[in-house]
Amino acid sequence: MPTLEKQILSDLAELYHVVEEHITLDKGNCQKIEAMYKILVTGNGCPSLPETVRKHTEWIDDKDEAEKEREKRGFEIKKGIILIAVGQVIALAVSAVAILK
Repeated sequence: MPTLEKQILSDLAELYHVVEEHITLDKGNCQKIEAMYKILVTGNGCPSLPETVRKHTEWIDDKDEAEKEREKRGFEIKKGIILIAVGQVIALAVSAVAILK
């Protein structure tokens, strides 16, 4: 029995050191996680990551919308130029027919 008790005490002492190492590592990891949380979520004095992403998303959406508007205006201008050109051709044709008569 005494050797069994010594073995158990030895195992417990070894386990104590393993637990102590894990607790030490956990404290260090908690500090790292807290620092990352401050930077990512609260911003730590700067805009937080979700707020920054939201602003960038809005900016990208605004740029896409402006590009669509530019394309739409460009199409309308091209359509207007074509209609003017067609009108001029028709006017020239009518003038030519009137001259030839």
